Amino acid sequence: MSTSVLTRWEPEDPAFWKYQGARIAYRNLYISIPALMLAFVVWMLWSVVAVNLDRAGFHFTGNPAGPGRRRPWGSRSGTATWSAAPGRPRSR
Repeated sequence: MSTSVLTRWEPEDPAFWKYQGARIAYRNLYISIPALMLAFVVWMLWSVVAVNLDRAGFHFTGNPAGPGRRRPWGSRSGTATWSAAPGRPRSR
C-alpha cells in the first residue's frame, strides 16, 4: 500500500479496519486536529486584534465608499454580483 495515495477505504470491514484503516484514520487525526486548532487560533487572534485596533492607536473614520454605498446588481449568470455605487457593472 502506498503511503501517499489512498486506494482502498472500507471502514465498515473489521479486518480492514484492524490491519489498515485504524492506522490511516489516526494518522489523519494526528495531522488534522493540530492544523485545525492552529487555524482557529489564528482566526480568533485576528478577530480580537481587529476589535481592539482603536485602543492600539489606529483610529478609523467612516468611508463613504464603504458597504453602505454598495448595491446588488442582477447578474446575467443567475448569481448576484455586487458593485460599489455609482457606476455600472463591467461587461464580461
